[in-house]
Amino acid sequence: MSTHSATRILPYSCEHLFDLAADIESYPEFLPGWVEARILESSGNHLRVEQRLGLKPLPLPFVTTAFLDRPRTLSIHSSDGPFRFLQIEWRFEPADPGHCRVVLDFNVQLHAGQLERVVTGLFDHMSPEIINRFDRRAHLLYGAGPGTR
Repeated sequence: MSTHSATRILPYSCEHLFDLAADIESYPEFLPGWVEARILESSGNHLRVEQRLGLKPLPLPFVTTAFLDRPRTLSIHSSDGPFRFLQIEWRFEPADPGHCRVVLDFNVQLHAGQLERVVTGLFDHMSPEIINRFDRRAHLLYGAGPGTR
């Protein structure tokens, strides 16, 4: 199993950043590698989501279950498709006034050993890039945020 992590303090409220992370259907609009994300079922604080990563030469379709605890955590799990185990954990912790510490952890294990090397390399690159993309998306949706100049 490979583990990947990224942390950053962003100039937005934890509620705004949580909502951005919980909008899984929008991931293909701004996240690298995401081709499709469609909510299959929504029940209280649980979502079942069909997703597809577009890795060349083959797409990786899978279904996840997301557990939402607004505005603190978003946990996404799967053992579908190529994943023996996938866990994506978002944590949102208040920081300076108007800021939020975002912690993103990925734990990934695939069924196919050869594919695992490719996907591990992708997630090594993707963890910090996903936070970069969330920062840009938050800026687009919410403006520069307090505390930025």
